Amino acid sequence: MLDVLITGGEVHDGAGSPAVQADVGIAGDRVAVMYLGRIVEVGTPGQILLRPRHPYTQALISVLPGGQGTALGGEPPDPTAIPPGCRFHPRCPRLAALPAGDTRADLCRAAPVEVLPARASGSLAACHLVASAEHHHSPQGAR
Repeated sequence: MLDVLITGGEVHDGAGSPAVQADVGIAGDRVAVMYLGRIVEVGTPGQILLRPRHPYTQALISVLPGGQGTALGGEPPDPTAIPPGCRFHPRCPRLAALPAGDTRADLCRAAPVEVLPARASGSLAACHLVASAEHHHSPQGAR
């Protein structure tokens, strides 16, 4: 039985530079990663740790020992001013990498993402861009 709980937040080191803190604990067979009070990804520990799909999960995993330490742009989130659309869009590296004029950017900024159930089976990510990529790369264009 494995379950990994990852919580992340901004902390400051002695020099005043922001650093990401991620706590990892093991206790069951499912993982739920949250951002601003919403589950953004669920899966088994292997799915989350070895093949994270949501950009926030990827950033969290990257700061674990042996990771590449992905830096997130933008300001730390204000939980009293949750942005419209995807809650992660102001800091999302995938959104920032989209070419100018890509209509998926509007989707990220305005359309709410699916609320994932904590006890979902399989691996799910609440991300317009993950869903778009999976739809595009599937044989019939379906998830």
